[in-house]
Amino acid sequence: MHKGLYYFFSIAMLSVFLTKITKAAVTIYEKKKVIIIGASSGIGRELASVFVKNGYLVGALSRNEEKLKAAQEEFGEDFIYELGDVQNNESIDSVKTLITKLGGCDIFIMNAGIWDDARQDLHTKAVLETLDWKQLLIDQQNVINTNVTGFSHMANFAFEYFVQQKQGHFVGISSVDAVRGNPWAPTYSASKAFESIFMQGWRSIFEMAELPIHITDIRPGFIATHPLNEGMFWIEPLDVAGQAIFEAIQSKEKIAYITKRWETFAQYLLTVPDATYNFLASNFGIRSLDINLENQGSAIQ
Repeated sequence: MHKGLYYFFSIAMLSVFLTKITKAAVTIYEKKKVIIIGASSGIGRELASVFVKNGYLVGALSRNEEKLKAAQEEFGEDFIYELGDVQNNESIDSVKTLITKLGGCDIFIMNAGIWDDARQDLHTKAVLETLDWKQLLIDQQNVINTNVTGFSHMANFAFEYFVQQKQGHFVGISSVDAVRGNPWAPTYSASKAFESIFMQGWRSIFEMAELPIHITDIRPGFIATHPLNEGMFWIEPLDVAGQAIFEAIQSKEKIAYITKRWETFAQYLLTVPDATYNFLASNFGIRSLDINLENQGSAIQ
């Protein structure tokens, strides 16, 4: 009798354990998964917060381990991370590791971007005559390596994964700057134009192939990613921007300006003559260039 009770309780305990494991596995399976490239600060970190709050599993990739650890402590077990730099090919292996740990990927957000070529008052003769052209070229190449080469590298990986999966959603954080060359950061704005046109082309490819792979081009204006940004023209609070981006992704919008008022401004920039545009650029251009911009910490993304 004693042995019978022992076996009974053992089987009962095993049943309870297996039930808990099964429920945990089902929960992980049912939760949607999002990968965010450039998630240690700024827009990327805010998006990680919003997605976790809305029941997603988030896999983050960035260079700053200290900030990623702090984010993990704040967001809990639904947030995991790997270290990686989009300029290095090895970062793809880190993304693969994230996907394995998450158990898949439904949304892939490419947020990492830099604007090292930005120069205060670049349009003035005094600055041009004393400009360090060699350093500018180095900074321009760095922007291209991240915003063009790194972007397309990550995007192509995501596209291949989604084609094999037969569905998915790619989100690229470009910029309002994509619509017209910025005299404060010409290479940066050109790189953002590349991202937007790149996404437009691939969106058409997937639509013509009749594959349910969605592409959303997020074009933020000025976002308050640093206290020094306060007081800028049409500055958007980071939490407001994060929620607006999340809603645009949920709606599977093709192009979304963050926030909506920037769409009107972007259309205006496309039509105004050069003299008017130059006046706007010189009076409402980039400020606070002393900010340390790690990955995605720029005022205009």
